[in-house]
Amino acid sequence: IGKSMLFKHLFIECVQLGEFIPILVELRSLNNFERIDNTTIEDLVLSTLNNQRCGLSIEQFKYSLDMGCFIFLLDGFDEIKSSIAEKITRLLLDFCNKYSNNYFILSSRPIGYKFIGWQDFRELQVRPLNKSQAIELITKLDYDSNVKQVFLEELNRNLYKKYTTFASNPLLLTIMLITFDAQAGIPEKLNDFFEQAFLTLFQAHDATKGTYKREILSQLGYEEFKTILSYFSFQTFFSSEFEFPYSRLNEVLEKGKLKLLNIKPFITDDYINDLINSVCMLVQEGLKYKFSHRSFQEYFAALYTTRLTDSEQKQLVIKWLKEGELVYFKHSYLRMLFDLQPKRFIINVMYKGLQELWNVYTK
Repeated sequence: IGKSMLFKHLFIECVQLGEFIPILVELRSLNNFERIDNTTIEDLVLSTLNNQRCGLSIEQFKYSLDMGCFIFLLDGFDEIKSSIAEKITRLLLDFCNKYSNNYFILSSRPIGYKFIGWQDFRELQVRPLNKSQAIELITKLDYDSNVKQVFLEELNRNLYKKYTTFASNPLLLTIMLITFDAQAGIPEKLNDFFEQAFLTLFQAHDATKGTYKREILSQLGYEEFKTILSYFSFQTFFSSEFEFPYSRLNEVLEKGKLKLLNIKPFITDDYINDLINSVCMLVQEGLKYKFSHRSFQEYFAALYTTRLTDSEQKQLVIKWLKEGELVYFKHSYLRMLFDLQPKRFIINVMYKGLQELWNVYTK
């Protein structure tokens, strides 16, 4: 959602206003501190400052903290390793309470329960981009000017309207631009777009962040990770589950581990952590989980459907269509399944119905 960019903007605003000293702390840097039991946030922040040649002593720094000179921009709480997240939370809250004359702004992807107990913080959410803001964002990106110009024309003409939920999100809008460049346009096939989007979230997104690479706790490779996600999406989609408690999430993934024997062993909790914090496929809201975008569930459900035998596909999809409403026929799941395997779709899904129509109108 562009939280790091937002914090850089806030940093520059603070410098220009000149009322407080902004300190931008990328919280993922705390992952480098292997032993933090005897380390305070003061030590960590001072180390960050002195790496930038500030030359402050601990006494000078603590005096400035007591005077309330700073705005701390604590960026990327979700990028802290899960093994030390609890300790870092305790240290951060102690630090904020101890030096409450200062201001503290912390960014994170939604990770629900981990912010229980942060009563002194007010939670804000980034609003989606409207069409003019989406155009402005693309205009400002450091990207090939010719590609940008063509993309902007298409975005203004019909792409924003067609892909509003993606074009209103800074990351997904940027993925649209990258896809547009690679494909000389945004592919009409939704599955191509979602494949590119997922690949970007799994690998490319954090390639811009120096040597940092988002931690994949489950230790699964791209294809294995995608296969498990496809199974989970398939099971929840066809049972009409669009949000689920942890128990259901864990249950389906455990079944997937037994079903997909070619996947190397992994810890289910680690995989759930990856889904939320590393590849951002799921978000947690209270005690429930849901896909960050429903279309991802539909895409991966369609992807898993391609693994089924012809007889399984026929039985599953035709039964689903018969039991559902007419709106199902316009469902993006069907469109993506057709795009993935057009010949099998015609034979397994369309053929029987077409044959019945033929028999009716040729008698």
